[in-house]
Amino acid sequence: MKKSLLLMVGVMLLVNIAFAQRSTDIKTELMYPAAGSILYKNVPFYIDLKITNNGPDNIRRYDTMVYEYKLYGQNLLGPEYLRIWDSIASGEEYIYTWNSFSMSFSTSGDNIPFCVIIHSLQNATSPIADPDGTNNTACNNVNLRMGTSIEENPGATAFQLFPLPASDYLNVFFSGNISGNVEISVYDLSGHLVYVSSLGTIRKGQNELIDVNTLPEGVYFVEVKSEGNIYRKKAVIGR
Repeated sequence: MKKSLLLMVGVMLLVNIAFAQRSTDIKTELMYPAAGSILYKNVPFYIDLKITNNGPDNIRRYDTMVYEYKLYGQNLLGPEYLRIWDSIASGEEYIYTWNSFSMSFSTSGDNIPFCVIIHSLQNATSPIADPDGTNNTACNNVNLRMGTSIEENPGATAFQLFPLPASDYLNVFFSGNISGNVEISVYDLSGHLVYVSSLGTIRKGQNELIDVNTLPEGVYFVEVKSEGNIYRKKAVIGR
């Protein structure tokens, strides 16, 4: 009788342990698109989302993450479901990548919030509790463009680039005055921002030297913005 009772208690304990609700504090960070990235209508780009498990329990293999995307604060896609294939222990972080994501929007604009929101984690039997739901939303302000690709525009005559191809440094020579708070940015062909600098007011003949030593070889676009005007020119890095 005692053995049977002990066996029943042991089984009940195992069942309770197996079905006990786990608790994981998920922190999210949007790595890409980074702040200032240019996204083009219906042009695919990738998303990198870093998830940090602040514990106390582990995120296990085969758990399911429920998430959605938002643009302008409105639902863009979701809820979507992602099966976790690699466990994330308490205190660890992991970067998930979504490839070939594209958006359709009606107008261009700058500093538009693009967000990825993690709503919940689930396992096969029940939701996984998140004690802090305030850090489940990751947003970056991006720039939206209606064109189907990055291209030069007529205003690019406002500055010259040399040498081309550039290997160590790219010289930006301004052929005229540009008033206002001038900002110069460099993007790769996917629209990823790789360099940005605020220059203030530009005077005719002024030079800006950009260190490109750490950038891979390829085609880039240099963009100069001031008071709503955008000047864009193609650059090449080669060694």
